[in-house]
Order: sequence, then structure tokens, then C-alpha cells
Amino acid sequence: MNKILLIEIKDTNALVILFKKTSNGWHVLLSKEYEYESDNTREIDKDNLASFDLSWIPKMKQDVNKIIAINKINDIFLTINTFGTLIEVKNYDIKTTEKTTETFFNIINGELNNDGKLLLINYKLEEKTETPLHKKLKISYEYVNKKIVEDIKKYLETFDIRITKIISSKDAIFEALKPYMNKSKKIINIQVEDKFTSFYYLREEKLASFLKRNQGLNFIYRKIANQYKLTIDYARYLFFTFGNIPPEIIKDNRIIFNGRNLIGEKIIFSKKDLSKIITFAVNDILKDIINKVRETNINDYEIVFSGQITRLNGFEDYAKNRLNIKNVSIYKSNLVGINSTTEIIAMGSIYEIEKNINNNIMKINIKQNQDFKLDNSFLKRKNIILMLKDKLRKYYNYI
Repeated sequence: MNKILLIEIKDTNALVILFKKTSNGWHVLLSKEYEYESDNTREIDKDNLASFDLSWIPKMKQDVNKIIAINKINDIFLTINTFGTLIEVKNYDIKTTEKTTETFFNIINGELNNDGKLLLINYKLEEKTETPLHKKLKISYEYVNKKIVEDIKKYLETFDIRITKIISSKDAIFEALKPYMNKSKKIINIQVEDKFTSFYYLREEKLASFLKRNQGLNFIYRKIANQYKLTIDYARYLFFTFGNIPPEIIKDNRIIFNGRNLIGEKIIFSKKDLSKIITFAVNDILKDIINKVRETNINDYEIVFSGQITRLNGFEDYAKNRLNIKNVSIYKSNLVGINSTTEIIAMGSIYEIEKNINNNIMKINIKQNQDFKLDNSFLKRKNIILMLKDKLRKYYNYI
């Protein structure tokens, strides 16, 4: 029986899922979000991690230990789904007479990570065409901030929690969307979280394009806070407690605030007043993404919304009937104990874990597409260099 702990790091909270594999499938033992202590104005990006919060980890261990001792867990997986997660889909045209696979990969990796601050989680060949003189490749990458990973792993180890593997959020999205590929070979996933909005376009089970904007639900919280001169945290509370879209669906238009704001003004507003701000802000967030869908001239696609925005009351009907796009659905998981609409990365990670277990593959190294392999001599030399580099870093306490 496999007992698995999955930790998903987000911008404003961490999701922890403890589950086990039985003869009847996966069974969730614990699913809990741990809010960071710092407020929602804090920004986490690839260059600024000074305020990254790990204070939730002792509480998480305590909660897990109530169910099962940490040392009884078979594997612990980590996935990082933040604005700072860098995903790229790039096209390359190689003259085969000029560049070997070895030098080509070094050029790509140096181009994307020239300051050494990023950790390559995954790269995959998405498309390939080849002639005697040229190779045309489309390759997807996923990098995360190296300091985030090192800080989390180091702090977790002080509680005897050791990460088995880092799961690519890109791979998790792909696995989560596989059931939708039975209906359409072209899937667009629009994920709206607190700090970002992302656009995945999957075609023929390949990642064709990707887009991420640094505007998510935090944009809505700020609109509410600025309008009424309230704190961001209270604006977030109003959004999830009384938020609706659009205002016309509200039947009980009661007063939800009657008091003084941060500057001492007496203010009164209703659910419809709040909904007007939310609706305007949602349209603003989705505007560029919806235009991206239209510009690609994709036919016969399925659009799947996911993320925290799907918790907004009325959003599913609004997305299907008010955004002037077709074939819209809301992501739904099929595992009891997992939030059915918001946790697409967690569900995809579970599918990815199951696939690895079924194939008896538990690699810590980067997964590589079988059609895009570095030559063996380079891999041997690279592994020796990495081993020596790792020893030097440990000697000087860099890790």
C-alpha cells in the first residue's frame, strides 16, 4: 500500500494532500490549505524571496502525524505552482552540420538560465521535423526558483520530511486534462490563481503554446480594497464570502458592509455593489487571454477553466454564456476529498504519481522525451561534473 504526501507551493498558501493507494484506488486522508502568515500584498517572484513564508510547516507535520507518522510515508512529492514558475515553449531551427546535440542543449540552458538562479524541472520535445541539413524543434521547459526549492527542502529536513521528487506543474496540467482530450484534441486551460493567470494550449497531446500574466484574483481584491478603503485581507474575505458574477443573478441584495473604513469614513454597500466591481475586474483579467484564444484561430477546441476563480458564485454560467467563447467547461476532479474545481495541479500531480508507480519509475532527475536524448558520452561527462559540483557546494555549505 503506497502512502503519499503531496505538497503544492502556491503564491499565498500551500496545499497539502495525504493519500494512500488501495485496491479500490486513491483514498484521501488529508487535504488542507495552509495560509501564509504574511498578507496578500506580498509578492513572490524569481528574484525576491526574502519574505517567502515557511511558518506553516510545523503545523502541517503535526496534522499529518495525527493520521500517520511521517516516517511511515512512502514518498513525499513537491510541486511549485507560483507566478515565479517559468514555463517556456520555444521553436529552434538547427543546422545539423554546425551544432551537436550536446552544444545545442548547453546553448538553450544557458540562454534561459544565464544567472544560475533557476532550477530546471522538466524539458520535453513537443514537435520535431528533420531534413538532412536542418532540425526544427519545439521544446517546452519548466524552471523554478532554485532558492525556493533549497529553502523548502532544507527546512522540511529539519522536521525529518525529505522530498522524493519535484513534479512539474506543466506535466500535472497535462495529466489532469487527459480526460478532456477524449472529447477534443485541442484543449485550452485557463487557470486563474491569486497572483497569476495562465493559458495552456494543448494540441494532439502536445503543449503548443503557453502564456502567463502577473494578474490574478489579487487584482480583484485590490479593486475592492481601493474602492472602499479596506484592507486586502478583508477584500479577499468579501470576495469569497459574498462575491457573485454578474450582479443580475443576485436575488438577495442585502447590505454586507455598514461601518467605517480605514480612513474613518462611514460606508455602506450591498452584494450587488460588490458584484459590479468583481465583474468589471474579472473581465479585465480575462480580456487578454480571451483575445489570445481568438487570435490563434483554433477550431474545435475545448476551454477548461480552473483555479481559485472557479469558486466565485455564478462563474461557471458566466464563462459559458457571457464571455463570447464556445465549448467552455469548468475543471472537475473525480477524487473524493479534493476540491473539485480549484485543485487541477494537485489532481494532475496525483495522476503523474500514479503513472510513475504503474511504470515503476521513480526518478529524481529530469524526465526526458525519448525522442530527444543527449548522447551517452555527454551524459556521463555531465553527471561527473554535476557530482563534483554538488560535492563542492556541500563542502562550502552552499546547500
